[in-house]
Amino acid sequence: MEKIKSILQNKSATGLYLLTSPISAEALQALAEEQKFSFSHVRGQGIATEDAFMDEIQRAGNFPDYFGRMDESIVDCLQDLDHWYPRRKGFVFFYDHADQLASGDPETFDMVMDCFQQGLQFWRERGQKPFYIFLTGADLTLDEATLI
Repeated sequence: MEKIKSILQNKSATGLYLLTSPISAEALQALAEEQKFSFSHVRGQGIATEDAFMDEIQRAGNFPDYFGRMDESIVDCLQDLDHWYPRRKGFVFFYDHADQLASGDPETFDMVMDCFQQGLQFWRERGQKPFYIFLTGADLTLDEATLI
C-alpha cells in the first residue's frame, strides 16, 4: 500500500503497474482521491471478449455515448480524460482480473495494452498530469509493466 501511495505522489511515475499483492478497489480509490485524482475501476471479472471489455471500459471510464468501441476510441478517450475530469490532478485506472481477457481473447488483450501504452505516452509527453494504470490478474505477465 505504501509503495502505491509513493507512486501516486510521484508525478513522473506515469505508467503501467502490475500488482503482485492484493488491494481492494476501495483502498486504491481512497489513495487516488487523497491525491485529488480521478479513479476508474475496470471490473475484469467475467470479461473475456472484446465486446464485454468495450462495455466495461466505457462504463468505468465514464466515456461518452458516442464512444466508438474500437481501439482508436479507447486511445481518444484516454487522451481526453482532462476534458471529463478537468479539476482532477491526475488519473488512475484500476483493471482487476485482467488475466480473464488475456486468456479468453489474447488478441483483444494485446490491443487493450497497446491502447493503454498510447494513452500513457500521451500523458507522459504532456507532463501536466500523471496517469497510472494498475492491473491485477493471476499468472499475468507483462513485459511493459512495472511489478509492485
